[in-house]
Amino acid sequence: MNKKKGFIATSVIYAFFLMFLMMMVIILAQSVNNRILVNAIKDDVRDSMEENDSFVNVILENRTYTTGEIVTYASETWQVLQNKSSSVVLMLNRGLSQTEIETYIRAYATDSMYFGTCSGANCQVRECLTSDTSGEYCYISGSLYRRPMWNPTVSEIQDQNYGQTLPSVSTRGWFSAHQYLQRALEANKLVQMTFSDGFKNNTSYVRLPLSTEVSGNRVFATTTPFHLVNAASANRINIYSDGTVSQVTLSTAAYVRPVIEVVKG
Repeated sequence: MNKKKGFIATSVIYAFFLMFLMMMVIILAQSVNNRILVNAIKDDVRDSMEENDSFVNVILENRTYTTGEIVTYASETWQVLQNKSSSVVLMLNRGLSQTEIETYIRAYATDSMYFGTCSGANCQVRECLTSDTSGEYCYISGSLYRRPMWNPTVSEIQDQNYGQTLPSVSTRGWFSAHQYLQRALEANKLVQMTFSDGFKNNTSYVRLPLSTEVSGNRVFATTTPFHLVNAASANRINIYSDGTVSQVTLSTAAYVRPVIEVVKG
C-alpha cells in the first residue's frame, strides 16, 4: 500500500513539474514572440521616419511651383528659382551662418580678410581675400588677383591663373556635411547641374545662383546682398542686391545662399 502511495505522490510531483516546464516554455515562447514583434515595429517606425517626409522631407510634391515661392525641403526653407517639368531649382532661404562658414574656410569671423558683416544667423564672406596669405582664395600679392573660379583644378591653381573662392569652399563643404541633403542624394532626388562660373563649365549637385536666375527679380529681397556663381571678368564678380545684379570688386563681402535642383515626386 505504501508503495502505491509513493508511486502516486511521485507521479503527482512529476506531473506538476511537467506542467511547470510547459508553462515556462509557453512564457518564454511568448516573450520571444513579443520581442520579435516589438523589433519589427521599431524597424517599421525607423523606416517610416527615414522615408516619410513628415520626419525628413526628401520628397518634393509633384506640382507647378512659382518663382519666389517658399518651400520646405530636407529640413531647410528654400525659395524657388525656377520651375521645370520634372524638377525645381531651389535657393536656400538664408545665408550660411558664421559657424558654417568658419568650419569650411578655417578662419574666424573676426578676421576681416575673410569676412564682412555677421549678424544673427547670417554671415557675409568675401569672394577673395583682401591681403596676401600664401595665395589663398584668389589672392596672389599686392593688388594682383587670380581669376575667381568655382572649382579650379590643381594645375589651374598652381599656374596662378585661377583661384578657388570663399563662397565655393563654404557652399560645397556645407552641402557635403548636410545629412538630409546627402540622404536626398543617395535617394536620387537631386539633379546634377551643369553651369558656368564665367571661365569654364562645372557639374555639381550644389552651386550658387546664376545672374540670369535673379536679374531684375525683386522677390529675393531678403538676406541680400548675396554671391552669384558666375564672375563678371578676371577682376570683377557679380552679386545680387536690391533687385539688381551688380559688378563689384573681388574682395566684396556678401551672403552665401546655396542652390540645389530637386526631382519632383
